[in-house]
Amino acid sequence: MEAADEKKGTGAKSALAVACCVLSALLCCVGALELLGSDLADWPALRNLTLAAHSKFFRFKAHFAALIEYALAFAVWIPAFFAHREWAVRHMNLACRVGLGLMFVFASLFKIQDPQLFARLVAQYLFLPQPLVNVWALWLPPVELIVGILLVAGPKTRWNARLVLLMFVAFIVALAQAVVRDLGITCGCFELEGAMDKTEAWVSLVRDLILLVPTVWLSFFGRDLWIWALFRKGPEAR
Repeated sequence: MEAADEKKGTGAKSALAVACCVLSALLCCVGALELLGSDLADWPALRNLTLAAHSKFFRFKAHFAALIEYALAFAVWIPAFFAHREWAVRHMNLACRVGLGLMFVFASLFKIQDPQLFARLVAQYLFLPQPLVNVWALWLPPVELIVGILLVAGPKTRWNARLVLLMFVAFIVALAQAVVRDLGITCGCFELEGAMDKTEAWVSLVRDLILLVPTVWLSFFGRDLWIWALFRKGPEAR
């Protein structure tokens, strides 16, 4: 009888962990869509899932909406951690890897298709010496693509996350100096057309600062496993 009750309790905890993790993942996805902002102009169905699409207040404070959604995602994830700690940690690994990795893959595609336009955008930052602008524009997109794929697939998750962290630091420094110097440019991370219009560069800066959190977490606590081994039972999945 006690064994049956214990098994029932374990099953209830597992169900709670799964439900909380699924809801947390959905909130993270919506938060990521908030951060993409105007880059979703060609994807109205995705844009309509965000608060910014339905609220005038959040339309100009998408990063604030994303912070709220990420905070809620973390709050929802906490019960899963206490209900089924190991499963919840693996879920967090999966969510961070897939989210960051696919973001870098997606960001690289536009730049690979038009390296000349991307080089012009890089030059407008007035950050790199002129001889390095073309080098950066040619090499960064393939690196983003490869690192994004490796971060999702594995198995060297921590090292790949540290490469992503280095890129984020470079992006943040470049955007910060653009904000300080009032250059009026945006990141151009996910879309090149219109990326050189004068807009609020600090929004892109806040976005990158927010994305530092899961990147740092993966850099130190990521599981160095192939993605399909994350939920495999046994010591090899630790």
